[in-house]
Amino acid sequence: MIEFMPYIISQIAQPFHLILLFAATVIGLVFGAIPGLSGTLAVMLFMPLTYSMQAGPAVIFLIALWVGGCSGSFIGSVLLGIPGSASSVATCWDGYPMAQSGKAGKALAIGMVASFVGTFFSAFFAALLSQKIADVAFAMGPWEYFSLCFVAITMVLAISKGNMFKGLASAAIGLLFSSVGFSPIDAEARFVFDNMYLMSGLGMTVVLIGIFGVARIVEEYGKGFGALPEVDTKSIKGLGITIAEIAAQGINIIRSFLIGLGIGFLPGMGAGLSNLVAYSSAKNASKTPEQFGHGCPDGIWASEVSNNAAIGGSMIPMAALGIPGDSTTALLIGALTIHGLEMGLWYLKTAAMWCI
Repeated sequence: MIEFMPYIISQIAQPFHLILLFAATVIGLVFGAIPGLSGTLAVMLFMPLTYSMQAGPAVIFLIALWVGGCSGSFIGSVLLGIPGSASSVATCWDGYPMAQSGKAGKALAIGMVASFVGTFFSAFFAALLSQKIADVAFAMGPWEYFSLCFVAITMVLAISKGNMFKGLASAAIGLLFSSVGFSPIDAEARFVFDNMYLMSGLGMTVVLIGIFGVARIVEEYGKGFGALPEVDTKSIKGLGITIAEIAAQGINIIRSFLIGLGIGFLPGMGAGLSNLVAYSSAKNASKTPEQFGHGCPDGIWASEVSNNAAIGGSMIPMAALGIPGDSTTALLIGALTIHGLEMGLWYLKTAAMWCI
């Protein structure tokens, strides 16, 4: 990686590239914060703009959109209780209660710092250990993927302590929804009922808006328009959190980071799964698990560190193996191939450092 540092620094240091990086990050944040939009949609819509660019600016622009979209999704989770994307579902459970209690500023500050930590270090490790981790990902087979999915469902039950039946029922309904559409193995139509609009399956965005958005609107309408909570402005200094508070989350951050990085490098998984697993792990390891779901900062740290750590993780199979880690990396592979960039170790190091 050291031999590429002068080239990488020379690319980033150019004023036009810095402006492009900042603009793409802001656009990604806006797309991620609005429920129904996402960083993936931002990459899809703005991809044609990169066709006339050189390879360097194109990589900077697309990856900045991706990172901004994944990072900005926690804003809707905190302020509206509606996740901007599947990567911030677990953030809703503690971020929105904190906002309702007048600590929205602190919840947003935790999300910003956690997103930075997860993205920065995952990109760094992706650049250093890409080939070794890619070898592990390539060795994964059907049994390993089945075990991971089984663990994810088990984590849902662990989160639902006290009412495990509802947790199991929710997981079963989710599996049923995911079965709608054509089977990936034999291309057989399942649960489409001769409706052409169901043949492509149920989109994650549609499901999230239906579960979180509509439910939140109905709930708030039923409660009526009450007085807004008093915002705790006295405790907000700087970003709203102190170095001591960040240090106290050290174990939670490291654990969530490893979960996000580990799940992220498995093709087809990604941030949508890692934030749920990290949240469940944080709750199980906490000395006060009863506080989760009622505005506990630990839950925001776990969710946001893990989902951004999955960014660097998903770059590993994309670049080292040519296999998309998630839907966004599938778009990136196509866009970067147009610019003549092959998915190899050199590109991974360069893209990871640009992502940093």
